[in-house]
Amino acid sequence: MAGKRLILVEGTTDRDVLMALAGNLREEDFQVARTFSLLCGSIESVMRQDLRSMAIVFDANGQPTKQWRKVREEILAAYALVSKEIPAKQKIKMENKIPKTLTGKHAVGVWVENYKPWIKRHKSKLGMWMMPNNYAEGELEHFLSGMISGDDYCWELAKKYVAAVARKHGQCSEREIFPQQKTEKAKFYAWLAVQKSPGAPFGPSIKEAVKDGYLDINAPEAERFQKWLAKLQAAST
Repeated sequence: MAGKRLILVEGTTDRDVLMALAGNLREEDFQVARTFSLLCGSIESVMRQDLRSMAIVFDANGQPTKQWRKVREEILAAYALVSKEIPAKQKIKMENKIPKTLTGKHAVGVWVENYKPWIKRHKSKLGMWMMPNNYAEGELEHFLSGMISGDDYCWELAKKYVAAVARKHGQCSEREIFPQQKTEKAKFYAWLAVQKSPGAPFGPSIKEAVKDGYLDINAPEAERFQKWLAKLQAAST
């Protein structure tokens, strides 16, 4: 449908967080891939849709450069397949609009204007956001923990609890627990467990935390993400 927007995400948790941060997004605005690999494999089919605006949100995990380049390669490969009649100069122009590597200056995310030049008079946008902030290691929970107030005593206790568990485990247990790269995720879920509705589904929990002010939507990275997201919504109106 012309004018439609679509956000391609790795999982339902990502979808729920985006819906909590932007009140006018609905489930039908998303395509959930389930894994990073499946997200990459879905890019071509999404680009073939008649969309006014398309965005891809994915995690950096422990390899931000590798993750970014993989998504970039998939976009350019899909672009080459979908736009076979486009001159080579136009394809090079597209390549130049998506940076090969990211630095701090890309914290605002990336948008490509008019990414479907093969459709006459088609104003289109293609956006990329790599959690948490487009250049650092991490994932969705790193982004969310950046929205917790620095003087939140529950957050301080959650961090101490996770650190104590990891330390104690190393001393006396053979049982496997969270790997080191998932420590921030463990901290955030420990913090979420002591909010007003412990055990509530992730999306409603985040929405409630935002509503009650426990998660600050005016935190710097949250503001940058919302400004980036606003471009997707503006393109689809």
